[in-house]
Amino acid sequence: MSVNYQLIFESLPGMYYVLLPNFTIAAVSDVFLRSTMTTREMLIGKALFDIFPENPEETAARGEASMRMSLQYVLDHKITHTMAIVKYDIRTPDGKYDERYWSPVNHPVLDAHGSVAYIIHQVKDVTELMRKQTKEERAYQLKEIATEYEAELYQRAQEIEKINSSLINEVAERKLAEEKARATQTLLQATIESHKDLLIFSVDRNYRYLIFNSAFRISTFNAYGTIVDAGSSLLECITIEEDRKHAKENLDRALDGENHVTIEQYGDTARFFFETRYTPIFGERDEVVGVTVQSANITDRKRAEEQIQMLNHELESFTYSVAHDLRAPLRAIDGYAGMFKEGFGATINAEGHRLLDVIMKNAKRMGKLIDDLLDFSRVGKLVARQQVVDMNSLVAMVIAEQFDHVKDKVKFTISTLDEAKCDSNLMKQVLANLLSNAVKYSQHEKHPEVTMGSTRGMSEVVFFVKDNGVGFDMNYVDKLFGVFQRLHKANEFEGTGVGLAIVHRIIVKHGGRVWAESEIGKGATFFFSLPL
Repeated sequence: MSVNYQLIFESLPGMYYVLLPNFTIAAVSDVFLRSTMTTREMLIGKALFDIFPENPEETAARGEASMRMSLQYVLDHKITHTMAIVKYDIRTPDGKYDERYWSPVNHPVLDAHGSVAYIIHQVKDVTELMRKQTKEERAYQLKEIATEYEAELYQRAQEIEKINSSLINEVAERKLAEEKARATQTLLQATIESHKDLLIFSVDRNYRYLIFNSAFRISTFNAYGTIVDAGSSLLECITIEEDRKHAKENLDRALDGENHVTIEQYGDTARFFFETRYTPIFGERDEVVGVTVQSANITDRKRAEEQIQMLNHELESFTYSVAHDLRAPLRAIDGYAGMFKEGFGATINAEGHRLLDVIMKNAKRMGKLIDDLLDFSRVGKLVARQQVVDMNSLVAMVIAEQFDHVKDKVKFTISTLDEAKCDSNLMKQVLANLLSNAVKYSQHEKHPEVTMGSTRGMSEVVFFVKDNGVGFDMNYVDKLFGVFQRLHKANEFEGTGVGLAIVHRIIVKHGGRVWAESEIGKGATFFFSLPL
């Protein structure tokens, strides 16, 4: 029996919505819609803060900023974050704003790789409770005014007496505060100096350096030949106009309250790559007073990645060239061996016939391997031309074209499949390879069966191909999708070890995932996902 989880979520007796990591609304409960006077069509697929902007008349409002900080905390730490009660007015259908107080909680939903796939936002409307509390406080304050007025006259006299002693204490306290500030500054400097693999600095709203570690000071000198000092301007220390403009843009985003991470390139005498995190610094009144920047030098990593890409390109070109050049001699070997067997078969003994068969068989096998290598290389160079594809029709076409000869031996059970956004030609090759695998590894079963189906999620469609064949040991599952990787002997099941590598390359090119599950003697299931 199929369970409609979307219907269950939408019918939950509480206010919930689901966010993607970019804060786009993916799902919402009916109770939340009623409370906010919105519809599902108004919210799904929209950016949270575009749909629920801050009340422009509330100049001191911090609802949006607090919400952003909580959501970013969940993304960074991958744990639930409970917010304090926050005032966040709701825009009504007539364009006005309805005063609201909320008690929100944000929960992360992690995917199989431990990354945040969704954030579930659970919230309670505590507006009436806060209004009631405010009324009670006002009544109590009115009652206290008379008593406070009488006490104030006496208190003022007491205060005059205390002023003299306070002035004396103030001097001592200020000196103590200065000593504490110096101690805090020393501790902070020691902390950032301990991160020798990071460049760390902070600037105020005027882009002047507040604090920085030695690694950043040295890096700036190496890149621009300038010396960083406390109070000096970042915009003056960066001597390349394009770099200065880029740095200012990123700092301005943080000064507007936005946490963000970038990959940047800086330098004059030499170019360096950095992975940089910008974090706003908030003052006592929750206003942004500066920015803290943490930057990791990833120049070596970027250059290694570029070198790997270049080597991979050269390797693919070499593989294609070698495979293409080997085709002709292999065909000649196979052809001449066949001609020799046919023309001189009567004069050759049984051992000679066997050896000729071995030559022809291995020539054909090598030819198939070369064809697969050329396919693998070709797939890497192709651009996926994606469009909405009827997967039911595509699977039916593949079965009719390539498996008609086994339809009386193998039972194909194909459920109604979801549509997918993909390149139909490349997807046809994926289906052919997976179905061929399923048929091959279940061929020795008494009643071989191949099943295919799909499930649609919020951000992707997952397809599966299942067989009831020999299966494989899950300890070796990581080898499945590599080139020339086989988990069974060639004399048991034919194959070149390239088919699943082609499947993996095509699915990754579409932005999807591919994986497998199995148990020895109980068949195997191969899954692949395609983004919506």
